[in-house]
Amino acid sequence: MAPESTPVPPHYEGLLAQWQAAQERCRNSLHGKETSRALNFQTPEQLEADLRRMQSEQSNSIVHKLISQLYPCLSTMQSFFLILVASSPPVSIETALFWGILHLIFSGAIRSVEALYKLVTMLNKIKKELAYFQKCAELVPVNGELQSAIIESLVALLEFWIKAQQRFARTSPERLINDGWANIDNDFVETMNKLNEAVEDVHRYALLEAAKRGSASQLNEAGLMLANLRVGETQESLFPCYCLPAKMTYYFGRTEEAAKITRHLDRNVGLEDLLSFVIYGLGGSGKTATAQAYAQACRKNNTYDAIFWIRSQTPADVQDSFIQVARTLGLAAEENDADTVMVKINTWLARTKKRWLLIYDNVEEYDFIRKTIPTGNGRLLVTTRYKWLTFRFKGSRTHELRTFNDSESLEMFEELCQMYDTDRDRTMERAQSRLLLQELGGLALAIDLMAAYVSYMNIPIMRARKQIDLTLKSILFNEAASLAEKGLAAIWDVQFQGIKGTLAAKVLGLLALLAPDSIPMDLLVPDGDKEWDNEILEILGHSSEQMYQAVNELMKRALIKVSDETITIHRLVQKCFLETRMQESSHAAQAYSAERQEQFDTVCKVLNSRYPKSDVSMSHWGRWEICARYFPHVLSVAHIYEAQARTTDSKLVMSNELSRVIRNCAWYQYECGNHKECLELVEIARNGCEDRAGLEYAHICSHGACAHYELHQVAKGKELIEQSFNIRIKLMNSNDGQLANAYNNRGLLEASECRWDEALKSFDESLKIREKDNNIYVAASHLLKGMAYISLNRLEEGERELLMTKNLCKEIGHKMDLLSTHHLFWQGNLAIERGQIHKAEEFFRTGRSIIQRLAPTYIAASAFEYKLGYVKTKLGNLDEAIKHFDQSIEIAKHREIEGEQARSYRMKAVALRLKDHLSGEEEIEASKAEEVSNGMLRRYFEENQLPMEGLSDDAMYEMFICAQRR
Repeated sequence: MAPESTPVPPHYEGLLAQWQAAQERCRNSLHGKETSRALNFQTPEQLEADLRRMQSEQSNSIVHKLISQLYPCLSTMQSFFLILVASSPPVSIETALFWGILHLIFSGAIRSVEALYKLVTMLNKIKKELAYFQKCAELVPVNGELQSAIIESLVALLEFWIKAQQRFARTSPERLINDGWANIDNDFVETMNKLNEAVEDVHRYALLEAAKRGSASQLNEAGLMLANLRVGETQESLFPCYCLPAKMTYYFGRTEEAAKITRHLDRNVGLEDLLSFVIYGLGGSGKTATAQAYAQACRKNNTYDAIFWIRSQTPADVQDSFIQVARTLGLAAEENDADTVMVKINTWLARTKKRWLLIYDNVEEYDFIRKTIPTGNGRLLVTTRYKWLTFRFKGSRTHELRTFNDSESLEMFEELCQMYDTDRDRTMERAQSRLLLQELGGLALAIDLMAAYVSYMNIPIMRARKQIDLTLKSILFNEAASLAEKGLAAIWDVQFQGIKGTLAAKVLGLLALLAPDSIPMDLLVPDGDKEWDNEILEILGHSSEQMYQAVNELMKRALIKVSDETITIHRLVQKCFLETRMQESSHAAQAYSAERQEQFDTVCKVLNSRYPKSDVSMSHWGRWEICARYFPHVLSVAHIYEAQARTTDSKLVMSNELSRVIRNCAWYQYECGNHKECLELVEIARNGCEDRAGLEYAHICSHGACAHYELHQVAKGKELIEQSFNIRIKLMNSNDGQLANAYNNRGLLEASECRWDEALKSFDESLKIREKDNNIYVAASHLLKGMAYISLNRLEEGERELLMTKNLCKEIGHKMDLLSTHHLFWQGNLAIERGQIHKAEEFFRTGRSIIQRLAPTYIAASAFEYKLGYVKTKLGNLDEAIKHFDQSIEIAKHREIEGEQARSYRMKAVALRLKDHLSGEEEIEASKAEEVSNGMLRRYFEENQLPMEGLSDDAMYEMFICAQRR
């Protein structure tokens, strides 16, 4: 008797039909020869063998390396199919075309290095998503939900292969890169969204399964998996991983300090506790060099799997450093803001089993780094000038870095002289060297500067000593000044006199105005190959060769360090040079003021030339990495201007270039969700802008109004938007895109006050202007009109506007990703108004998955969590609702937005009290949530002098929330 066949479950027949239909579409998309070629590669093994053949035929080393990165992607996809086979009934599943069409894509991509690079980048992202899926699937029993998620993922991938193959086959490599790749990008974004939805489903099933089993450890594992895997934990090829300054060419002594650091940090590296070692001491004593030396030794000995260097003098330095670390770890995406990047890295540091060391260099204020200090089993090394900061770090040991004694100073000086000038032996001048060094007080920086000076000038030590003696007599020192501080001031004065009146002095003056670390070389020595390079050379008034020679002279004098296309200058060199110039010009204040203003204007022009511009049709989106590179330097000149503005004499004047670059910086901060930081820059620009009736002032006010709107500071926003609007309406053409923005922003503030009819008129005016010049933000105007209609309960009109928004976003592509999340948010609100709660949940969940990918700490992420909690409450899933409200509260706390916190606390209390059996602890928790919520609401109404009488609770909480997130 023949064995009975196992029946195929009905749900699986549907899934199988879905897969077969996708295979048929794939077959129909291929021409005759393409089909026969594809069918030659029916397994991943055959595809890999052909890849190795193509790789062996490549003479281009870059292509060779890129092909190597395809093998792990194939392996992950093959493992993914094995999950399908393991979870499926005994039914034959055809997969040949899946691998065959990949062969066609690979063959097309190899024609162009750039196309292959872009394809490899996409496949690596797919690999990460599938690896996460597999890990989640391990915690889920075989069921229809898992099978459905697998099939949906494979269909999404196959659909993407089809579209990509069509573009590769029908477009030349050059045209594909120049014109056609945007379409592939759009298809890819759509595919990743589908994959992400499937992964989120399996992740949720894993959490529910763990909860059913009552396994706390498994529940914790499932809950933390996203944080672990999506930040590169599985990419062993990344490790060991280092993000450090350029290797020092010379380092002297400090063996006692090295031993102390090693004993404290290297012991029991596997412990769970976070250990810290803090080095403090005089500026110029060698704290940074000591930290670098320890890092280099650890790298050589493989003490840690990862070592990261965080510049910590300003918040901008910290931001930029974390972005560099993220790039090294493979976590950075062009759409990620700095805050998201820092959260990703801290999540990785907290969860990874890798051994890591984080070095915070030159910490000026603890608040600059407080939010970035991780937990976990890692190690911190901190350098600072301030002893009081040493007590702020958990598990810390401290050490004050002393100056060198006489014998150490001499040994270091002679070694440096030999390094700077190998042809001259200074040991014959040892007696004079000892006397000279006694004047320098054993400070490492002063010894280095002096060695560089005598070597560069090629002068006897006796002559240098006489110069220092004369200089010491001419400088008026504070009574409290130490010997080391006096010696450092003297050598600087000698060095500065040596370059007085030269281009090197001018370059040093420019560098003194920028942030001291990671100054891009292209700000001062552009290649001249690009249009903007020529613009900078014109601003500087010198050729690239002349600028290079000036930078080289400063480097030989040890006044700056140059490495990896960046310049570093000690902050004390900056401060002393500016002070010296001021003292020299005390008898010619007017001339000095003019010279200082000229240098300041030059720096501002250069920065304005380099910094990405935002205008009516282009944001900084996709250029955040470039913004981050120059941001610390713009911030430096902004703060110098602000400090000078407080003085009573010789104030700096704000140029148009400074105003523009600060405004663009402010908008970068706005786009990153750092609204308070945006407002700080806006205020600097507003206070310095002399033409209060001009368009530049209107643009500045507009940026400030947008930030106030996001913070729901309606009165302040209204004041700025009216100033901006009145100027623009007077000076601009009626069809100008910036005027459309003005109407848009005005409408948002009207909406915040629930004046929806007026808001609708403003949005309509904005749309009319944008439609005339085919502006990409037409979609935004339709969205806002839809929001207004829904809020006015004109649902059909609202739905029409949302549909137009959706179609426009799809047409434009991934540039509209963030706007798409707002569209999904209001689609969800529309569904709620119609009583379609399950449909609303689907919209909110999709929107949340996109915002988690783009910017998980945006305040919009808090709004999505609130809405998911709200619909879960409606559906009676109270425990899940409470989790969403808690997540919303945490994000809102991080962004310091009280309105979002208040409404989530309020609904959390509601969800808790809807439970059938409320425990005593839950009753206390509900009461506390109510108390916090009511307190925040009352404070908001009192501070803004708003009447509460006659308003329902719902109406008051609506007024407490930014209009777009209601």
